[in-house]
This record gives sequence, structure tokens and C-alpha cells, in this order.
Amino acid sequence: MTRVKWLFVPLLLGAAIALVLPLSVARAAESGAPTADKKDDQKADDGNESGREDRLEDRTRRLGDRIKSVQRKAFIKRNRHELSVNGGLSLNDAFYQQFTVGGGYTYHITEHFALEANFKYFLPPLRTDAVRIVRTTESATPILIYSPQLSITGELQFAPIYGKISLMAEAIIHFDVYIAAGFGVVMTEERHPGDGSPWRALGTAAIGARIMTTDWLTIRAEIRDQIYQDTRTSSAARPNENAIQNMLTFNLGVSFFLPPSFDYRYE
Repeated sequence: MTRVKWLFVPLLLGAAIALVLPLSVARAAESGAPTADKKDDQKADDGNESGREDRLEDRTRRLGDRIKSVQRKAFIKRNRHELSVNGGLSLNDAFYQQFTVGGGYTYHITEHFALEANFKYFLPPLRTDAVRIVRTTESATPILIYSPQLSITGELQFAPIYGKISLMAEAIIHFDVYIAAGFGVVMTEERHPGDGSPWRALGTAAIGARIMTTDWLTIRAEIRDQIYQDTRTSSAARPNENAIQNMLTFNLGVSFFLPPSFDYRYE
């Protein structure tokens, strides 16, 4: 009887192991314990993730080599001289198209403030199609305005905005925006009735921008308004009536900075 009893002990142990082993494996799988297959999958995922990180890092490094996210100011104007040339055309005359050529000299006191003197020569005006239409239909009478011939102005310039534009993620363009206002004189075709002088007092205002291309060369564009008092002829009854003339022009040109290089201690 005792021998039979001891024979049951191995059988009971074997049954217990057979029951406990599957349960432990299932619990290990549920708790995330790595099995051989999972270890292989995890290694593959780690390899893919590492490869993606390497590629992202390489791409970021290449972009960083081309463009720095934080850059020092690339163009310094303080204590430099600017010589500019430009051409322009009138914007607010329906009957005559006026073209101009001009130039200027600017001394930059600081990065934001400058003193500028400029001149403009006005080419002979061209009649637009509006004159032909008016003469054909006789529905209106164009006013004869004595065209300006030359203007000389002095003004104060203020540049409050300095910015950067990313161009196709390949280059950064630096620019500034300025406003200007001042006074001067303008010479017109008509002589003043009192003293016979062709010169008139002139007020001017402008808004423009510089696009920096090198350390000494910029592209400059601006819209300028020149206001002066002159005479005009609108009919035989009023051949020479006083009027405020308003010459609005768009100007595009280039400017050269001297000295051609700058020192960052002035930034």
C-alpha cells in the first residue's frame, strides 16, 4: 500500500507542472516579458528607429549648414556713405506719363537714422491714350499742367524695420524698410508771374526698401510723393490759376555703400 502511495507522488508533480507552466508563459506574454520572437521584432524596430533618427539628424545638419536659424545682422549702415542712382515713372496722372532719372547721397548717422540729399531730372512727359480719347469724344478737357523739370531735396530718413526672407530654404535675403520726409525746390516750365523764377518750394515724403545683395551693393525701391504749388490752365477763362501739384512716382535703382566693408563693433 505504501509503494502504491509513493507512486502517486511523481504523477501529481507532473500534473502540477503541466498546469502551471502554460499559465506562467501566458502571464509572461501578457506582462510584456520578451520572448525570442519579440526580441527579434524589438531589435528590428530599434534598428529602423535608429535609422530614421540618423537620417533626420543628417538632414537637419545639412539644412543647418546652409541656413542658420539665428544669424547676426548681415548688413551694417552706421557711419557709412550711400550713393544711389534710380529711374522712376509717375503714377497719378491720367493724361501724361512722366519718367525721371535721379540720384542721391545718404549719410547714415546710426542704423536707423540718416540724412539724404537727392535730385531728380524729369524727362519730357508723354501723352497717354486718355488725351486722344478725350479729344475724340470731347467729354472732358485735360488740364494743362506745367511739367516739372528738376527737383532738389534734403530729407531725414528713418529705417525702423530690418528683416530677413528665406528664399526656397537655400538663401536668406536681408532687407530694411524706411520712411523719409523733407523739403526742397522744383524747377518747372512756367515762370513765376511775380519774379519770373522757375523755382518753387517743394515738400517730399517717401516709403521704400533696400534689399542687400553684397556688403556694399543694395537694390532700392521706393514710392515718393512730391508736393508743390504751381499754375495750371484748364480753360481760356482761367489761363493761369494757382494749384497744388502732387507728383507721385515709383523709383527703382541701386545704391553703393562706402566704405565697401564694415566692422561689427559698430553693430
